[in-house]
Amino acid sequence: MERVAVATRGRGRPRLPAIDAALHAATWDVIAREGYAGLTFEAVATAAGCTRMSIYRRFSNKAELVGATLFATSRAVEPVIAADVPPVEALMMHARATLDYLSGKRGIAVLSLIEASARSPELHDITERYAQGEREYFLALFRQIAPDADQDRLYFAFDSYVGLMTHHVVVRRMPSTPHKLRLIVDSVLTMLTAD
Repeated sequence: MERVAVATRGRGRPRLPAIDAALHAATWDVIAREGYAGLTFEAVATAAGCTRMSIYRRFSNKAELVGATLFATSRAVEPVIAADVPPVEALMMHARATLDYLSGKRGIAVLSLIEASARSPELHDITERYAQGEREYFLALFRQIAPDADQDRLYFAFDSYVGLMTHHVVVRRMPSTPHKLRLIVDSVLTMLTAD
């Protein structure tokens, strides 16, 4: 599974993984509380318990920080899927990971980022590069499930998956039952395979 990296190593000393993890957690926390407009390096540094210089050494602006946070969080919750796992089971594994990704403060922050990206070209570009990597993985998985589906149907199924998960997990705060996740996956499968 190949994903698009949205941030590269910054200037200065090598990164400490503990500081990176604290920065990403703090970024989600600040966005959930203050929105993207309220995201400042000072607020993230305070929440992470580090200096602003630690952030400036890594990122030149807050959009880069957000991109790195999106990517790092995806990698942290991404399931390890063996090559012989059937595509529908792989989709279920990703549904559980998506639920983890959108749970709690992160889901609220994701909604804030979606709204803010409509007004910030820089944020839009970074979030779109991140989404492209996610989308390409799902489209490859969907092609295994429905090899005859055209591109429009594949994109519609992906957008519907994202919308259903966001609505049920973030807006409705759906309990994370396997049955409800299966209903979402089955809805996407129906979109892929219906005549």
